Amino acid sequence: MVFEGTFMINLRQLAGGVAAVAIVASFAGQATAQQTTSSIRGVVKNASGAGIENAQVTILHVPSGSVRQFSTASNGGYTARGLRPGGPYIVTITAPGNAPYRVEGVFLSLADTKRLNIELDDILREEAIVVTASSIGAGNLTMGAGSRFGLDTIEGTPTITRDFKDVLKYDPNVYLDPTNQNAISIAGGNSRTLSITVDGVAQNDDFGLNNSGFPTLRSPVSIDAIEQLNVETTPFNVEFSGFQSGSVNVVTKSGTNEFHGSAFGFRRNSSFTGGGLNVDEWTYGGTLGGPIVKDKLFFFASYDRFEGTSIFDVGPIGGGFANEVRGVTIDQVNQINQIAQDVYGFDAGGFDPSNLKELDEKILLKLDWNINDNHRLSFTHQRVKGNQLRPQNTGGNRIGLLSTWYNNSQKLRTYSGQLFSDWSDNLSTEVKVAFKKSPTSQAPLGGTDFGLFRINVPGGDVFLGPDFFRHANALTNKTFSVKAKADYSVGAHLITAGYEHVETDVFNLFVPGSRGSYTFRSIADFAAQNASGGLFYQNAVSNNPLDGSATFTFKSDALYIQDQWDVSDTVTIQAGVRYEAVSSTKNIIQNPIFLGRYGFDNTATLSGRDIFLPRLGVNWTATDRLSIHGGVGLFAGGNPNVWISNNYSNNGVTIDSIFVPGFALPPVNGFDVPAIAQNGLIAGDGNVNALDPNFNIPSQWKANFGFELNTDIAFLGSALGDDWNFSSDVILSSVKDGTYWKELTCGTAPVSAAPDGRPIYDCDPSRFDLLLTNTSIGHGRVISFLAEKTFFEDFNFRTSYSNQNIVDANSGTSSTATSNFGKSASSDPLTPTAATSNYERKHRFTFNFDYRHKFVGDNETRITLFGESRSGQPFSYTFDDPGRRNVQNIFGENRDFARRDRALFYVPTGPNDPLVTYAAGFDQAGFFSFLETSGLNKYAGGIAPRNGFKSPWVNRWDLSIKQEIPGIFPNDSKGILSMDVLNIGNLIDGDWGQYEQVFFPYVQPVVAATIVGGQYVYDRFDGTSRSNVNTRASNWSIQFGLKYKF
Repeated sequence: MVFEGTFMINLRQLAGGVAAVAIVASFAGQATAQQTTSSIRGVVKNASGAGIENAQVTILHVPSGSVRQFSTASNGGYTARGLRPGGPYIVTITAPGNAPYRVEGVFLSLADTKRLNIELDDILREEAIVVTASSIGAGNLTMGAGSRFGLDTIEGTPTITRDFKDVLKYDPNVYLDPTNQNAISIAGGNSRTLSITVDGVAQNDDFGLNNSGFPTLRSPVSIDAIEQLNVETTPFNVEFSGFQSGSVNVVTKSGTNEFHGSAFGFRRNSSFTGGGLNVDEWTYGGTLGGPIVKDKLFFFASYDRFEGTSIFDVGPIGGGFANEVRGVTIDQVNQINQIAQDVYGFDAGGFDPSNLKELDEKILLKLDWNINDNHRLSFTHQRVKGNQLRPQNTGGNRIGLLSTWYNNSQKLRTYSGQLFSDWSDNLSTEVKVAFKKSPTSQAPLGGTDFGLFRINVPGGDVFLGPDFFRHANALTNKTFSVKAKADYSVGAHLITAGYEHVETDVFNLFVPGSRGSYTFRSIADFAAQNASGGLFYQNAVSNNPLDGSATFTFKSDALYIQDQWDVSDTVTIQAGVRYEAVSSTKNIIQNPIFLGRYGFDNTATLSGRDIFLPRLGVNWTATDRLSIHGGVGLFAGGNPNVWISNNYSNNGVTIDSIFVPGFALPPVNGFDVPAIAQNGLIAGDGNVNALDPNFNIPSQWKANFGFELNTDIAFLGSALGDDWNFSSDVILSSVKDGTYWKELTCGTAPVSAAPDGRPIYDCDPSRFDLLLTNTSIGHGRVISFLAEKTFFEDFNFRTSYSNQNIVDANSGTSSTATSNFGKSASSDPLTPTAATSNYERKHRFTFNFDYRHKFVGDNETRITLFGESRSGQPFSYTFDDPGRRNVQNIFGENRDFARRDRALFYVPTGPNDPLVTYAAGFDQAGFFSFLETSGLNKYAGGIAPRNGFKSPWVNRWDLSIKQEIPGIFPNDSKGILSMDVLNIGNLIDGDWGQYEQVFFPYVQPVVAATIVGGQYVYDRFDGTSRSNVNTRASNWSIQFGLKYKF
């Protein structure tokens, strides 16, 4: 049979490839599935259209001089894998009886396949036919939604943070949230469920503490070190995994045969920043790359250092801050700070955040070795360290003295090696080994020898001492990875098979409240050492917080196989399946009380859980100017390890808590936890986090249909209408197994109903047990359009629009089970309900103008303007619940959840609604006016939905101006003067560019309520909105820079 013959290969070549895969697969480790290379694939034909067998294809990477050579198969097909992204490449084709053919100016996009079909001329001539890649319509083999960004785009992007995320926002389906550590959302997804890789090493926050999505506090790699990056929303290649929302893939620069590099410095300060913010920042560093051995061995190095002060704009009344809290004055702060020193002997830190230092340092070293024409080795090493000062208990009507703030210090160290090998014209392999270590420290500025004090003042609260969650808090994450894959080309088929292993070791110390949390009902009580509001104490039952730490290991193994089939010169189908199996250490301590209560164990782990991930993608090059793509597939992973870590730490046996009322406490000194609290901890009686024994790996289905069109708009004329590029994508998603948290102490059935019909449960008022389980609720629809054109060679215009409809049951906004459950607004906390996701942005428009011209000699002036206009943050209207301790609250919930104001608001039909009465003095006129102006009245007679409302639209424009100046040495060097303006609209008019939204967790309480005689009694209506302008995100700022580039 012909098909059997097609698969016959040289056994020695196959053995070499299999051996390379087997050797690496024998090591235990971690691998990332995302790609770091590019490919070229095509068919060589003669003048009559028939494929040419044994034509010689030579691919030269011009900057490094590396050469790859292939012979075409019987159908004329060839495939080159493992190529460096970028270029330029020169592809030369020779065949007996045909004129030689050379394609110049071939540039490759990261993780993409360039389709390069060649038709040779049978008229013999000595000189080769020379064409450019663009002239013959060479295009990328796109099968899903995404964007690719090369060096030119990266260098022109307006940015002050010098974070590559600023480049990603050019993609219509990506937005950044500057109010939340610049968190990335891809197609309406959670920033905790994406994947980020740098040179093949996973650099998303896999543990899940940073909203930014990084394992570091700022970008883990200097933007000057990046060669290319891409964002993939629906990559149907089975090599991609470890995410549900999307994947970000970064590849760094490499050395070449010519020395190249840069030195740079950037400056930003208060004089060029709006809003009176205290800004004093320097960024400096450089890059250097070149040959160690020409054509063979190359190096690239990068250094980037940031030094600055913490930017903070909130403070007490009379303190001179841009935003003042309610109810706390600077005099009260000073009085409390002095009492802490005089009475307790504790330096509470006062409240002067103007001189708190922050730094960030990034080092990268990369080596590339062309071992020979068939083997290439790449090695990358990164070291990153940095800190940020995090204010705590400050905002609204609270002030936290500096001793409650903490220094968040994070480090990252990575090593990765990749070996790319061609064993024959048909068989190539890739082997990758990587190691990553990322320790985190969260050190309170006042140390951890003291307890947390909360002092009530009229209208507010003042806090001092270490923040509740920083009493015992440390984390170390180690990840080791291995990937081995083989590509085999047979006829029109490219078969890919591979194996990956991921192993993550975690040490997590997290015992909140282990130094005690005291409440004083007045400044006088505080001065008298009378903790009149009581003491909440939580610790390991041994009273040593180290005994509450958790050490565990996660492992995952993956196998995959895929066939990419060129059905014709214009149609390619890609089909494959990925299998993933997960295991983890089974050292969760059993809680027999938990087992007795619920009939199942609290020791369930991820061990033994697996999943098959089928993928199908199609690309059709309908014409030279129209390409259509689509696909469907199942995607899993991306959920942070901290959600599972909760179960190891909170087993209810090693950690317990106790509340001691004020009257039972002796005079407190802050340094010593009273014996009555230490002796009250009981093993086996603490709160429990557990995993559902039937838990499935979270996953969701995604489907995509899109097109890319190059066309002319005739009525605009040739100058304005020719050569427009349009693209569009429709992305549909459906949750197969999502994540959801349940409170087990509430039972399974309600005990009564509230006046509006919502269930009331009989929850334990003194404790809670949270179960991480699955839900199938959730779906999404994202539609995007993009248009782009270059005018007169100097001016590039790009605009896009996206529309999102994202629905989930729980948006998973936090790192702890308590927060994920308690910070999700609901009318029935035990029943998952579909509602708008926190991450949806219904509408988003972007505009990008990029103009460049050489006004003086060979020195380019470049002006880039990026604008974004998008819908605001979704939020919910809820009841204001004070959360009383050790008693059931209005809907039966434990205080820890009720106090988060998460119960959705019932909207009366009017003053005579039979379900509602009003407390004496209640402002009914103002209340019903508020219902009208807020839009709540359209839900009259019902419960306002979760995230049924939107904060105001966000509009922001950023500007970058760069001017080249002549360099001195070496030849072709340039100096570059730059000015980046963040939020230039706000510079023009202080009311523009505002980020106004409801505070996290995006709930707006309307009234307090009780239930009496089957009716709600509404009280304490406050028409004041919790919506606030985020000053740091809203104010303009200018950064000046100087770079020397050679």
